[in-house]
Amino acid sequence: LFMIKIFFSFLTNWPGRVFIKRILKKKIIFSELKQYDLLIIDEGWSNLDFEHICSFKVIKNEIYFNCLLRAFLKSLSFIGKKYRYSLANLYLQELVKKTKPKVIIGHDFRESIFSIKKHFPQIFTIIYQFSDHDILNKKVLSQAIGPNLNLDEFRCDLYLSKHEAFNSLVDFIKAKFLIVGSVKNNEMIMKDSDKKIYDIMMVSQYRRDTYSFKGIYNPKMTHVKDSALIYVTNILSSYCEKKNKKLCIARTSSRKEKQDHTNKSDEVEFFSKTLNSKKFYVEDIDSYQLSNKSKLIVTTYSTIGLELLSRGKRVLFIDPFHFLGGHIVNMLTKEAEGPHWYCGNDPSVIENKIDYLLSISDREWEDVVKKSPLKMEYDPGNKRLKELVKNKINA
Repeated sequence: LFMIKIFFSFLTNWPGRVFIKRILKKKIIFSELKQYDLLIIDEGWSNLDFEHICSFKVIKNEIYFNCLLRAFLKSLSFIGKKYRYSLANLYLQELVKKTKPKVIIGHDFRESIFSIKKHFPQIFTIIYQFSDHDILNKKVLSQAIGPNLNLDEFRCDLYLSKHEAFNSLVDFIKAKFLIVGSVKNNEMIMKDSDKKIYDIMMVSQYRRDTYSFKGIYNPKMTHVKDSALIYVTNILSSYCEKKNKKLCIARTSSRKEKQDHTNKSDEVEFFSKTLNSKKFYVEDIDSYQLSNKSKLIVTTYSTIGLELLSRGKRVLFIDPFHFLGGHIVNMLTKEAEGPHWYCGNDPSVIENKIDYLLSISDREWEDVVKKSPLKMEYDPGNKRLKELVKNKINA
């Protein structure tokens, strides 16, 4: 009877309900896990592939019942005690015990991965940077990444950083740092398109919770990122109308990891209203594929901008609310304006930047990228990471 009460107590508290809700969305597997050289615990976000290198397992949309049951029973034994590890953390420990990996890879916004070194010090743990950390969040970043961890618990063997500028923001992580760019971007295979259908691609950051007043998206009443999106997209739309150019929108809803936050119909309606039904194009392909069909990519605060720039795509970064600080451009350069970035909101300056970037040759653009302070590392296929993992497993 006591155990039944404890179980229902777990179900009725907020973390318990959230965890159960997540479980119900996943596939329950009753068979036992095999052993692997490498365990990847990023829900498949990076799409890392180690075929022909080692045996590996990516934990995606599945729950292993036996591991979950053992984790749950273990959590009950700590009821009433000062034990801070969550059920998700205990479940991860059970996964590791079953798979017995030599190497584990995960991203830094999964709190439980930082506990690996404490419980399994023999396992080589690699954590990669998930998002572009904001310098304004430095003081609270550790709390955002690991709200239940003490500072001395942020440990791994290797931390993979996107850019040197981010290293100081996560200096609370005890690890060796290696700058590799975006792990997800490195792994992605993109075939360049010879035919550019669109002149400008605007990277959307629309979310379902974007505020509207009786169906009107008033930029004075929305979040800053939404106001910036509305303001800049309207400038691009007017530019395309005047110059007979084609504008396409890289939808947030086309990105797999964002589909829980928005849907296509809502997002298309948002742009139809904010652009007063002016013409724009959308496709049912992701932002990376759409960039292959576009001559110029424009972004305000999306991480995709740096990733596409690292691949050599023509990218214009605009921060209309530069006076607030915290933009990625502020972190990488002291200059408010450069060949392909602008911290300001003058429409004529933005249009001149677009004219310039659409007119220069590929050779001229290559020179711009070489000198750009915004350029991020790009390691096609994550060759450095895979060689490192191979060496660790075969050591």
